[in-house]
Amino acid sequence: MTKAERQYQAFARDAGCLVCAKLGTPGTPASIHHVRKHGGRRDLCEMKVIGLCPTHHVELHANRRNYFQIYGFSEMDLEAETTANYE
Repeated sequence: MTKAERQYQAFARDAGCLVCAKLGTPGTPASIHHVRKHGGRRDLCEMKVIGLCPTHHVELHANRRNYFQIYGFSEMDLEAETTANYE
């Protein structure tokens, strides 16, 4: 992993869980989730990551296909938001 990738992942993690923030609880501690396109294998790019708390991380893995119906946004939407906030 490059220095830039480590810095980006630290930014995503330190921003807290994006789902919690959207639900009104910003700053919830997060870990890194690697975004998967269309529910398939994860992208090898270490910059396609989002911060999720343990609850939402497990929930995303269990309900990837229904996540948009549950919350109104997808993991790709969250990844785009992370990228926009980093720039």
